[in-house]
Amino acid sequence: MPDYLSRIRINPHRTAARRLLTDPTQLKAAVYGGMPTQPVTRRVLWRLDGDNVHQPVLYVVSPERPSFEHLVEQAGWPGAESPQVETADYTSFLARLREGERFGFRLTANPTYVTTIVDPKHGAKKVRAAHKTVEHQTRWLTERAEGAGLRIEPANRAASPDNEVLDLLVAGRRRQRFRRGAGHVTIDMVTFVGHLTVEDVDRLRVVLTEGLGRAKGYGCGMFTLAPAARPAHGVA
Repeated sequence: MPDYLSRIRINPHRTAARRLLTDPTQLKAAVYGGMPTQPVTRRVLWRLDGDNVHQPVLYVVSPERPSFEHLVEQAGWPGAESPQVETADYTSFLARLREGERFGFRLTANPTYVTTIVDPKHGAKKVRAAHKTVEHQTRWLTERAEGAGLRIEPANRAASPDNEVLDLLVAGRRRQRFRRGAGHVTIDMVTFVGHLTVEDVDRLRVVLTEGLGRAKGYGCGMFTLAPAARPAHGVA
């Protein structure tokens, strides 16, 4: 079954858009509302890239060809000359992936770990917590690289293995707190950019269509590739 990659431009000056940009539950509902088969039972990944605050972009990977006219009407630029929504056949790109290829990548993820806390009433129990430091966040990703079928490249190819700096950068961090049901949910989101080499095509295809890490339903886990460019650390 084919997969599709969509790119939707968001107009942050519109009232409906501002609600979507600040509430992941509403944005999730809008994304899922674009799927032709309801209810949505297969994995749909999405990511909001807000590097340009005047023109944030929403990316979606879906197992069916979506329709996002409702997003354009509510939160885009209806009538604009440039395309508001672009949808491409992702399957053909995935089929062309080959081991040894080099790409730039971007990932927004929710790096977490399991720890033990002691409750005076209930004793010790395991809970999931967010990694807080850049060191632990980048380690979270590098520890999952092999299982994801990729190798993150060194920023300086001349460096020795003992003094290697990876071409990996934490480009942004933000905390999302929103209401879900009767309570609140807090998600610490980290955006990584860098360069990778494809090590295992089958594993990488799974990551590109199923995501990496937790909170996939709320804008985390979507891995995208782009033609390789300069290293994230700016080291040749």
